[in-house]
Amino acid sequence: MNKNDSTQSNTLENDARQSQGGHDQGGGKASDPSQSITQDQSASNSIDQYAKASSVAVNASPNIAIANSGPVKQDSNASSGAVAVNKNHSQQSNDLENNAGQSQADGKTCGCDSMHESPPQSQDAHQSQNASNSISQNAEANSFALNASPNVAVLNFGGDRCDKCGEGDGVRQSSDASSGAFAGNWNSSDQSNDLSQGAWQSQGGGKGFWGGGGDQSQSIDQSQNATNSIEQNAKAKSVAVNASPNVAVLNFGSVDQSSDASSKAIAVNDNRASQSNTLDQRADQRQHGRKHGRQDCGKPCDRECNPCKDRCRSERSCD
Repeated sequence: MNKNDSTQSNTLENDARQSQGGHDQGGGKASDPSQSITQDQSASNSIDQYAKASSVAVNASPNIAIANSGPVKQDSNASSGAVAVNKNHSQQSNDLENNAGQSQADGKTCGCDSMHESPPQSQDAHQSQNASNSISQNAEANSFALNASPNVAVLNFGGDRCDKCGEGDGVRQSSDASSGAFAGNWNSSDQSNDLSQGAWQSQGGGKGFWGGGGDQSQSIDQSQNATNSIEQNAKAKSVAVNASPNVAVLNFGSVDQSSDASSKAIAVNDNRASQSNTLDQRADQRQHGRKHGRQDCGKPCDRECNPCKDRCRSERSCD
């Protein structure tokens, strides 16, 4: 008999926080701000149970009664029983949780080149799970009983002296072969694969002096490849053989002879398991509008604008 009350779990949790301030640069392009959160889980829970029972009974002893006076009682028996049982009350779970937060402040540039613009902003939250729960149960029971003992009664003299004693008269012979096999699987386990994401992303507006605001990109990805499996196999085999002949020759009085062979096999699978695969996403993404046009960097013809003084004068008056 195999009995399992185990608990199996694989948990991966991410509560990361990422924050970036605005990148301000004068006279040039700000560096590209980038944030990335990656979370992967490859998990498996497995329970294997195998129970095997074998039983053999052989009776090869003959019953012989010869020249007896009075009652004769002879019995021979072969019995066999096999029981194989698997019992499982386990809990299996694979949990992947992501509560990451990402935020980026405004990116600003100050320059006179028309190509100068605030840098692109990129945020990415990635979550994937490859999980499996499996339960395998195999129960096998084999039982064999053989009775090869003959019943022989020759020249016996029975009487009625013991009728009142309940013994009866004459000759009584019996042989029996019985076999029983039971194989059973019980399963009431819980299996679950849970993937939860509560990520949020926020981006401020990009600002450029002569050029436009940079591109903004947000991405939240969540994927799950999960399986729950329960396999049960119960096999019971029972054989009973009675090969004992009954022979009665030249007996005086009553002769009672009996032989029997009985076999029973039971195979049972009982499954009350609970299985679930859950994918939950509570993502929040926000982007402020990009701002185009010239932004105030200070005096148009100050140090920051010297490289393009002529253009500054054409665009705005100088002190």
